Amino acid sequence: MKQIAVLYSGGSDSTAAVILMVEKFDKIHLLTYKHSGLSFIENSRLNVEGLRIKYGRNKFIHKIFDVDKLFRKVSFIRYGVTFKNYGFMALSTCGCCKLAMHIRTLIYCLQNGILAVADGASKCMKHFPAQMPGVIAELRKMYNRYDIEYRNPVFDYEYPEEEIDWLHRLSSEMPGFAPREAGSKTAKNTVSSLLFKEGFYATDNVKGAKINQKAQARCFQFILFSIFLHWYFLPKYGEDKYRQITERFFKERVEYFSVLVKEYVQQRKGSKLYACIR
Repeated sequence: MKQIAVLYSGGSDSTAAVILMVEKFDKIHLLTYKHSGLSFIENSRLNVEGLRIKYGRNKFIHKIFDVDKLFRKVSFIRYGVTFKNYGFMALSTCGCCKLAMHIRTLIYCLQNGILAVADGASKCMKHFPAQMPGVIAELRKMYNRYDIEYRNPVFDYEYPEEEIDWLHRLSSEMPGFAPREAGSKTAKNTVSSLLFKEGFYATDNVKGAKINQKAQARCFQFILFSIFLHWYFLPKYGEDKYRQITERFFKERVEYFSVLVKEYVQQRKGSKLYACIR
């Protein structure tokens, strides 16, 4: 039986990624993660039910894991050295969050004999570390050490022509702010159009819209990341410098935790990650 694990938030990108994998795999494990920076995790169940109705209940296994301890370890391990080498980049936990999720996904795959992983990473989210090509390449190496294939099925899909800037995303995460309404202008090849064709949404432009927000968790740490990135780092250093430093930062992180995953596989209770894995 061919199985795949999908890092699943419940939102449009990860749901579209699942749909593109439906015909390729017999069983799809939808892995949703929670930690102290996320809320409304239960929203992910909305589109899980939609997937089960459309493609069969036995096709999907949905699990929610708490990665709070692992997230903290990824964020703050060797913190003094990190701050010395990267300055305020050490304060940006966005990316460390996703790395913790990937580490837990890798361990889940090893525990369940799963040889394929997918997520909703998109080229349009270019400032988010785990969706940058250089960081994705390092994550792929981490999985490949265990002969696990890592896929990004919606990476080359476009976002609506009616661009959603960071301020819209920021305000949509803050209580009391109205989310952006779905627009009518779309690019030709979008996850929204895919979901529309599959009958998940009644519109072909759901990015940033309330209907999409109700289907996924809300991240309030994203606010701090956006302030750090757009009000400090990019104005001071620019896009190229941000990409270079971010890719180097996460290359070191991935390499470090790849060693700890190997230790966990070999020792379990005696490993440094044991207390972080639930």
